[in-house]
Amino acid sequence: MAVSLDAPTAAEPWRLPVLAGGIAFVYLAAGVFDHGIWSPTEPAVAGVVWNMLDRGLVVAPHIDVHAYLEKPPLYYWLGWLAVRLHGDLDAGWLRLPAALLGLVCLAAVGWSVRRRHGDAVACAVLPLAAVVYPLWELAHRATPDVAALAFAFVAFALFERSLAGAGTPAPRRTWPWDLALAVSLAASFYAKNFFVVYVVAPPVAAVLLWQRAWGRLALLAGASAACVALFVAPWAAALHAADPDYVRVVFVDNTLGRFVDLPAEARPALGPLNDAYDAERDGPPWIYLAHFAAIVAPWSLAFLAGLGALARRQGDARRGFQIAALVGVPLVLMLSSSRNAGYLRPLLFVHLLVIADLLAEAARGGVLARWERGLVLANGAIVALAVVGLPVALGVVFDTPALFVWGAVCAIALALGARHWRGAWLHWRNVSTAGALAVVGLAGTWLLAVPAIDERRSVAAFYGDVAVASSGRTLHTTLVDDRRLPLVGWYLRRTAPVVEPERVPELLAAEDPVGVVMLRREYEAGRRRIDPVAPIIVSVDDGKARKLVFVANDAR
Repeated sequence: MAVSLDAPTAAEPWRLPVLAGGIAFVYLAAGVFDHGIWSPTEPAVAGVVWNMLDRGLVVAPHIDVHAYLEKPPLYYWLGWLAVRLHGDLDAGWLRLPAALLGLVCLAAVGWSVRRRHGDAVACAVLPLAAVVYPLWELAHRATPDVAALAFAFVAFALFERSLAGAGTPAPRRTWPWDLALAVSLAASFYAKNFFVVYVVAPPVAAVLLWQRAWGRLALLAGASAACVALFVAPWAAALHAADPDYVRVVFVDNTLGRFVDLPAEARPALGPLNDAYDAERDGPPWIYLAHFAAIVAPWSLAFLAGLGALARRQGDARRGFQIAALVGVPLVLMLSSSRNAGYLRPLLFVHLLVIADLLAEAARGGVLARWERGLVLANGAIVALAVVGLPVALGVVFDTPALFVWGAVCAIALALGARHWRGAWLHWRNVSTAGALAVVGLAGTWLLAVPAIDERRSVAAFYGDVAVASSGRTLHTTLVDDRRLPLVGWYLRRTAPVVEPERVPELLAAEDPVGVVMLRREYEAGRRRIDPVAPIIVSVDDGKARKLVFVANDAR
């Protein structure tokens, strides 16, 4: 049995820009300037940016004295620029480019949905997209991955714009869109090597092959190759001038090395921060299938319902693009030996288009199967429970009364809305309003909970104590990874030579004032030799049940 919905009126001209402005405000107000540096990716970005500011190492990213070429420098440059504009090292300004790039992702979705379905459906989809957790989380974390996601969204949006769909013919000339696509793919190298090309190119090529658009495919491939050479050559030349080995690390280790497995004897000599041949090797090939619907959480059920609408459409080039992406991207990701469910994030663009198509079908008075409507309504109920229940749960965990109050406010707002929406749950205006309430509710929960979370995750307090205790001392550290070593420079504004834990007692026995930042487990292992020469100890939990310790001698 199927259910038909009444078509709504068109959206008022002011509604979409006001909604988009409100979402942009929330994206910048919550999760950007309200906490310190958090692992896993922000310490590395902080360390690289500090080196750029302190030592001028802009071409080749460094952490302390070690080259750090896991990702190209685009996000580091953006973070460096933001921090310079601010005038001081600040975690919020380091994170600001991520939020702006997240808004680029939302703009790409809104642009595509608006052109295809109009303002009304765009108003419904934008707030839903804004609370997709994988997108929100990445857009509020300093990481090069968010730049790659923005390029992927833009590339998909440009190609989707050039295709014919129901009621929207393809443009007469596709070459301007293909040229823009080629430029975006080439520029994306600076975000995450060839990852975006690897994800975007297969579905694009599949659609053009299906259309037998041989000339367009050849033109797009040639333009992309030429743009890649034009964009990448200057940085490659600058890397070679700095150190010829850097070119190998970027174009072999962190490009080919992350795609294939090489035996240990075939690998080149690697620096202490180069894990290109070992990282992300634990995931099974089916990891992408297991996370296929989960990446659009909390709207996974709505996406599954949207697959029904996708199956019903016929003779639509955009439908072919969506199917090619949904099938092709997981398949090509399985070919790589590096596997991480996060690599699926570019598919969020397509997932959100599938949900938009479902809502558009309902808005036009289309017929939705009962199971599709049931999944969408169940999804809305789950999200409503999360908006109300999450602040209550966090209030219990962090003993924060304000979160209980906020949960009650969210419950009242949603209850009033539900009373008004009854009988027209999938009307675009009701979906838009409910989505906006979810955005505000979850953002408010974040703002109230983040002080307690930051206290557990940030090591700023530890390094504040170390800054005082290490004044006038020669500083060393045993930390030699990209999550702990970078924070020594960021917080203390100085480099610290890396030493082996076994050498710490010898250093502390010197007559000169010396201090060492080390792991608590390293200290415990050598404390019989350390305690007699290091009476000053400062320690703090680093948020992962493993503690950092600063030990210092009493030399004068």
